[in-house]
This record gives sequence, structure tokens and C-alpha cells, in this order.
Amino acid sequence: MLPCNPGGHAAFQDTFVSQFLKFYPDPFVLPKSTWDYIVQFWYLDLSKTDSVMQDCYSVFGPESHREC
Repeated sequence: MLPCNPGGHAAFQDTFVSQFLKFYPDPFVLPKSTWDYIVQFWYLDLSKTDSVMQDCYSVFGPESHREC
């Protein structure tokens, strides 16, 4: 199955903020180490990853993992 990238990094940021505040109405309860990861991913733009990996995707979905 081919991946879908609706909206890129800006859409990720918008979704993150709305979902994050739903689950953490008081975000200051999180430890500093967690905030370090959040900030790192906030600026990490992975929106072009799917175009780089396009040749690796199969239109037929993932291969079977069953043992023969």
C-alpha cells in the first residue's frame, strides 16, 4: 500500500497541537526530557520521506511474512 502524505509538516504540527492538548490539558506536567523529544520532532520535517522511498513501495501492499 502506498503511503499518504496529506498536508506535509504543517498538517502534522496542527494535528499534534490539537491532539496533544486534548490528552494533556496541562502540558507542563511532562518532564523536561519529554519536552526535548517533542521539540526535536516539532522541527524535524519528514514530509519528503515518502517521495524518497517511493521506489521501495509496492502497489500490491506489503509482502507476506508467513514462513514457508
